[in-house]
Amino acid sequence: MRFACPWPGKRTRQNVESALQRVSGPVLALLCVPEERGSSNRRPPAGGVRRHRGRPTCARRPARPRPETRKGGTHHSRGRVAGRCHRRRFAAASRWYLRRRTARGLCMSCHNEAVNRPPERVIAMSAETNQSARPAASPPDDMSFSPALKRVMVVTTLGTFMAFLDTTIVNLALHPLSVSMHASLDTIQWLVTAYLLALAAFLPATSWLAGRFGAKNMYVVSIALFTLASLACGLADSAAQLIAFRVVQGATAGIAVPVAQMLLVRTSGPKLMARAMSMTGVPTILAPVIGPTIGGLLLEHAGWEWIFYLNVPIGVLTVVLSLRLLPRDTREDTGRLDVTGLLLIIAGGVALTYGLAEIGRQGRVSSSAPLIWCVVGLVLVTSFTVYALRARKPLVDLRLFKLPVYAAGALTSFCLGAAVFGASILLPLYFQIVRHEGAVVTGLLLIAQGIGVAIAIWRSARLIDKLGSGLTALIGGTISIVATIPFAFIGAHTPYWYLCLLMFVRGLGVGGTTVPATTAIYRAIPPAKIGDATVQLNVLQRFGGSLATAVFIVVLQSQLTGAADPVRQAAGFGTAFWWVVAIAVGCTLPTFLLVSAERKAARAPAAAPAA
Repeated sequence: MRFACPWPGKRTRQNVESALQRVSGPVLALLCVPEERGSSNRRPPAGGVRRHRGRPTCARRPARPRPETRKGGTHHSRGRVAGRCHRRRFAAASRWYLRRRTARGLCMSCHNEAVNRPPERVIAMSAETNQSARPAASPPDDMSFSPALKRVMVVTTLGTFMAFLDTTIVNLALHPLSVSMHASLDTIQWLVTAYLLALAAFLPATSWLAGRFGAKNMYVVSIALFTLASLACGLADSAAQLIAFRVVQGATAGIAVPVAQMLLVRTSGPKLMARAMSMTGVPTILAPVIGPTIGGLLLEHAGWEWIFYLNVPIGVLTVVLSLRLLPRDTREDTGRLDVTGLLLIIAGGVALTYGLAEIGRQGRVSSSAPLIWCVVGLVLVTSFTVYALRARKPLVDLRLFKLPVYAAGALTSFCLGAAVFGASILLPLYFQIVRHEGAVVTGLLLIAQGIGVAIAIWRSARLIDKLGSGLTALIGGTISIVATIPFAFIGAHTPYWYLCLLMFVRGLGVGGTTVPATTAIYRAIPPAKIGDATVQLNVLQRFGGSLATAVFIVVLQSQLTGAADPVRQAAGFGTAFWWVVAIAVGCTLPTFLLVSAERKAARAPAAAPAA
């Protein structure tokens, strides 16, 4: 088999060598393509050795000793000193053929060496050839995401985005649903209340379920049931059926969200936790913000059924990706289920959530029934606290609050739930009542705050690595206070650009506090307690949001009573926003404790060896 070389035979040896030094062995082998089989009957002998002018052209020669080195390069047999970038000539060709006087011999030897040797060896030799001409390879980055972590981030983000989107997308559909179902608004209001009650009821059992059956299995099952419940909600033809399927949605969402956080925290580890949570937190924060906008568009152009049908393709995609991408997790020996603790926390959480939801729905304390429910809920939650501190294996380990960093971060999370979920009810009402805007315009105006939150969460990981979680949360809380105070002076004709700017800055403050507080909590606890911490944080945030919503609605309703003109209505909203300022201050105060606790925790390992 003969080979055709693209270079002409009249080129001098020096020009050919200078051209060959700029290419690697595999590239040169591609240039030297074999001719057609019928052009010649000569075949190389066995072993791949070919005779050319009495000398072998593809012989397996032993490795030649390295020539003596001089300062400035390698000394070759002809007395010429090569440059530093050519210390190792392209190794895919034999050194003996570098002294050939024809370009044909050089090309044939390089081709035969590249073909006869394994591909791994050719690639390695090509890399050795250009090692001196290339810059030194940088060491692997310990802060880069592994493929397994990237897969977990994608899957958990899809599930939590769908769950958080469903918390606000239904709010604008209450009136159309009451007309379509021929039911009163009080009955349709249970779509929101039932969702919150089911969420509060199943949150405490998440840690035990994930340990007993596996976090991956529970995540897949909860997302699948949530998708089926969404499909059933769209097909429902009565208010009772719709409320029942909303209960299933709330129960499965109460399991899916904390389990997704468990998977993310366990896979990322302490070093990558801040970056992973900041990247996955952007879609989950934007979901409840854009929920009213998407809901308004679907109501105007598709119908209320598509508010629930929207979850079906997202849920199916999440289930398929979860089965294929999530790693296998090990089940833990969780022991028997703490039935007593489960009944206490479920009854207390449901009673407290129902009482707060009724106060928020009525806008005032018109009867003693909501207060009774709240008192009963507080008594049951207190009883659970006393029981959990004495039990050997409680359903939720409350002893974590003995850690100063965890206690400060948990208190910050409770106030953040009040600031984010509670205050989000005032701005939409202001745009609809005072400015008479529709659902779509209101949702578009609220996007400014969501963009601020997303940017702050996205960039907070670097600040955490430089300043620490406590100081970053303190800066975010201060920004939130400064941006919330102007809302207390809101008027009936305040420019929209000014309100959007304030919402954007306030979003920066809220987002700059969320990730640092959560990161500090997960870094301060043992890995075995991640499940308990996740459940407690979600419960605190939900109860904080429910409590703040009830308080803000009661204050707003008392201020709007008898206010017919927009000026007085805007003044009533200003009074309600003073309560939001108080909540923002409450979010900032625990960050001082977080800074102090982090500094003490940092000094403890340094003082231990000295002792």
